[in-house]
Amino acid sequence: MSADAWAARHLAAVAAISGAGAAAAFLLGRWSAQVEAAAKEAAQSKLVDEPLSPSSSRVGMAAQPGFCSKYPHVEPRRLNTRVEALLDLPAEPRQAQLNHFKAQWSAEAGCFQCVQTHIARTPNADLNELQGFAEKAFSDGKITEEAYRQFCQQIRPTAGRKRNRSASPARPQSSAATAQAQPVNEPQQEIPPVHEELDEDFGFEVGEEVEITGLANSPHFNGLVAELVSQTGGKWQVKLLNYQEQNKMLLIKPANLCFRQVEAAPTPAAPLLRMPAPRCGNPWCVPPSSRRDKRCEMLEQYRAEMEEGFTKEVKKRLFDKWYPGQSHRYRHLFHSWFRSMEVEAEYKKDGNVFYHPDLLIGVGSHAKVYLGIVPSDGREVAIKVYRDRTGSEHFSKEVRAMKENAAVFGIMQYITSFEQSNVWYEERRSTKRRREERVQVVILELMEGTLQEAMSTWEDLNDGRHLDVVCSISSSLLDILSRLNPVGDQGYVHRDIKPDNIMIDCKGNIRLSDFGIARALHEDEAQLFSPTCGSCPQFTPPEVLFYSTLHKTSDLYSLGRVMIAMMLKDSSLSSMGDRKLDLEQVPAQWPGYKRHAFIRLVEALTHGDKQCRAYSDKLQDVSRLYQVLLAHPFFWPDDRAMDFLTMLGNSASQSWGQGSEDISEKLNHAVHQALQIAQQSNSSWWYEEVRDLDREQRVTWEKDWRSVCLLKFIRNMCLHEPHLKGKLRDRLPALPVYCWEALLDDISEPGFQFGQYFT
Repeated sequence: MSADAWAARHLAAVAAISGAGAAAAFLLGRWSAQVEAAAKEAAQSKLVDEPLSPSSSRVGMAAQPGFCSKYPHVEPRRLNTRVEALLDLPAEPRQAQLNHFKAQWSAEAGCFQCVQTHIARTPNADLNELQGFAEKAFSDGKITEEAYRQFCQQIRPTAGRKRNRSASPARPQSSAATAQAQPVNEPQQEIPPVHEELDEDFGFEVGEEVEITGLANSPHFNGLVAELVSQTGGKWQVKLLNYQEQNKMLLIKPANLCFRQVEAAPTPAAPLLRMPAPRCGNPWCVPPSSRRDKRCEMLEQYRAEMEEGFTKEVKKRLFDKWYPGQSHRYRHLFHSWFRSMEVEAEYKKDGNVFYHPDLLIGVGSHAKVYLGIVPSDGREVAIKVYRDRTGSEHFSKEVRAMKENAAVFGIMQYITSFEQSNVWYEERRSTKRRREERVQVVILELMEGTLQEAMSTWEDLNDGRHLDVVCSISSSLLDILSRLNPVGDQGYVHRDIKPDNIMIDCKGNIRLSDFGIARALHEDEAQLFSPTCGSCPQFTPPEVLFYSTLHKTSDLYSLGRVMIAMMLKDSSLSSMGDRKLDLEQVPAQWPGYKRHAFIRLVEALTHGDKQCRAYSDKLQDVSRLYQVLLAHPFFWPDDRAMDFLTMLGNSASQSWGQGSEDISEKLNHAVHQALQIAQQSNSSWWYEEVRDLDREQRVTWEKDWRSVCLLKFIRNMCLHEPHLKGKLRDRLPALPVYCWEALLDDISEPGFQFGQYFT
């Protein structure tokens, strides 16, 4: 709406309310055809005045009775003939409308009419100053709350504006706060009517279970659970549940009733879904009467934004579309939220999204995350709001990266994003100043929580489940990175992988979030200059931290550090310090070969040289990097490790094929390294480590002295005495991973026999 049309509409309202008629509109001094059309529309709808001849004059508003002397007398002026557009309605409807408005407004107080006069005399007046006059009149008790609300709606355009909630005037205390219970001895008899109107409708409905609270004269009823039966004269008839006297009925005012809180969902068995209680708590663990002002203000805001009221029918439709929801962690909050009827509809661009300012579920360095819902389909969402200036660039980069990678499995689902302006008024001393901020909003799918939050519940996690969780999350992150940043192709480097940016959805799947500092790498780029590093130095690779250089494998370094954090159950790595990872830090209850495989994988991922990181220096075809990492022995089941050694021993018993001498030498060196780690004896002969397992004693020094012959021995033992597989695996725990690493150079060679263990 243009400025002229807006001014005409509100001046017409002022004219009808104050009785000044067309004189107020004439004072605008910039009449146009658009103003005339808007004024005529306002007059024909409800804002009318008494008929007036074009040649007649009218006394100014300051001469009306009850006006303050602050405004001088307005000289009589002849009205322009175009003002007749305001006077087209018949006399009787005009007079009826005039009486209606006089009853609501003019009879209240003269100081409030002065505000109306000020609008007419000063079209460009500070609207916040005008609202301040009305607030003072309301606080002094000179106008009703309904009149104050109507005035606020008159002077402020509803679209794209946010009221200053902190500047709301103090409302009179309701007598419902001291309401007491009235026992009903005979439930079958009719309850006498109570001639007191219900102060507020708190969203209670027949059949709901409530708790009784705040009774001073009958405190023995406090804390009891009751069922709402019917509403009578502003009070609720309730039936006590689990009470010693059956069918006990009470009449209680709404102020002494509290919604029975929906219990949080039981803790899921899956470790990834075990989350702490939401940081926002439950704002509705109090009687609804204590939140009366906030609820009324939000309902008024909703009506202004949506141009309709948030009724019980609207609440029921919203609840039916949502129920029972997808989230385990936030289900009870959604239930309590909808029941409270406190809905904020501020973010309505590109489709309405409802949220509540008290349901803050996350805070980052640039943004805050709120719980939200899409009313059209009941979908649970997270609303990420950037408010500071530094977050603007972060917002644009994140949106661009998420749009370009929307099809990548494992990326947090992007729904929409937009920017909008919020206007509020800041009170300083006796004046109020208009403030405006631009906020950027991103709507995302709702997650159960972050990996950091999940790790806080792992203290009692047994070692078997702990190992499974570390393996599952690590493989999932490797799979996501292989899609996000494929080697040899264009992709994105996230640059801020840490437990707080690794999300877990309601099904326990891993999702990657926060692409605010992500950078794109083209196909022909292996690295680029990057002055910005991640927010946590503990997870930042050294080439970024010290040299501001970003590499294709930088995210793999961060992944290795996340694996260490998960192993230690320490999301901040504070217990790690500057120490190098060693075998003693890995849980001793993990299988031996898993412990050694974990050490070797983490050392490869966190290699200080970016060119040698993640076995890049050993692979002839670097495009197979992620394929090889996902096939690492750390992710193998128990039987696969011994099957791999058996296959090596079988090949050693026959022939190694092309390049057999080279492969034999590499494996001989790998076996020697694994035997040194075992340290079961001081002998240099491998047989001393497994002599007690060889019942037939077929091994001789002259024939089987080389270390590689251990593989032949393992093959024979697994084929003829398979029950000894577990003992062999525990006796030589480092052997599978060292033999696997020894063959990395040859996986691209033609005729390679062991490809199934590297894909």
